Amino acid sequence: FATYNQDMADQFRSLRLKAIVATAESFPSAASRANVESLFDCPVAMEYGTVETGPIACETPAGQYQCFWQNYFVESHDDPKDPAKHDLLVTSLFPRAMPLVRYEVGDQVTADSVQPPIMSFDRVIGRCNDYVELPSGSKIHSEAFAHVVRDFPQIAGYQVCSKADSIALLLQTSGDLDDAQTETIRNRLQTIDAGLAICQVLCVGELKRTVAGKTPAIVNL
Repeated sequence: FATYNQDMADQFRSLRLKAIVATAESFPSAASRANVESLFDCPVAMEYGTVETGPIACETPAGQYQCFWQNYFVESHDDPKDPAKHDLLVTSLFPRAMPLVRYEVGDQVTADSVQPPIMSFDRVIGRCNDYVELPSGSKIHSEAFAHVVRDFPQIAGYQVCSKADSIALLLQTSGDLDDAQTETIRNRLQTIDAGLAICQVLCVGELKRTVAGKTPAIVNL
């Protein structure tokens, strides 16, 4: 929205909005937040939640996520492979058709304190179960692919499509990548794991979406 409506910046700024709340997905690139803030001339806060729960937390001006403690009791357990990452567990504190008791959301966060209840956390890392399994048996987390493409401003989003015998990194771009940029991406992939040498790099107009309208980082076909 921000990318394709730069010519309307004056009209948007005249609204004098107090803040923009971003939701449903994380920002596709490091520049996204600054682009939205510039377009509307107001701060941007990221909301965090799931389809199953609704909003769980929201960013504060300090940059942390503040949990909606009156609605949810938030806990975590450590990732055995990386103690700095914590898998979220959510218990609902209000009546609902399907009670949630220590529900494993599937997302990981970083936090200074994980003593329950978690009142705030620093960053949402993403799905702990979003990974690509290579023919060698190696598992590559979706976050690794985010690091591969984050330095390219024309890349608006990415998605990894994995089949039994092939892997493709789909890039939604606002402009074509030249040969040198494509080669840089290929080299970064192989640095993560030599098995990613088989990964195709393809520019596409649109990424695949779920029935909920979300864009999964990993699609296993």
